[in-house]
Amino acid sequence: MNVRSPSLGRDEAWGFLALIPVIISLIIGISFNGFNKPLSNLANQLNNNNSRILFLFYGLLPFILAAIYDETVDSLVLPLYCFLILLVIISVLLYLNAKNKKVRNWSSVLGFIVPIVIAILTSPHLDKYKYPNL
Repeated sequence: MNVRSPSLGRDEAWGFLALIPVIISLIIGISFNGFNKPLSNLANQLNNNNSRILFLFYGLLPFILAAIYDETVDSLVLPLYCFLILLVIISVLLYLNAKNKKVRNWSSVLGFIVPIVIAILTSPHLDKYKYPNL
């Protein structure tokens, strides 16, 4: 929304007008495809297996972890980030290969929560951005 286009004679930011191409694209996409069939298929799959709801968030987990370590200059960030992603991959493999429903559910829950807790506890933001004693 901070897009400027001086070549079009507009030096100030576009603001909400910059969302017009996105809205037009959504309208065109909905008119061609529609949302009824994909959403009904997704609802049927989620009714069959409730643990898939948490499993959907695994796609966002690397981005959440990257946001926790954003703008951090430290030599340990990359190895720690890779370790946390490895934890996620191991938990996903446990989820996909487990025959027992308890193991599947616990691997999905712990595989999502443990990397986030470790990332928050080891985040450099905890020490860097504390307010000084006044």
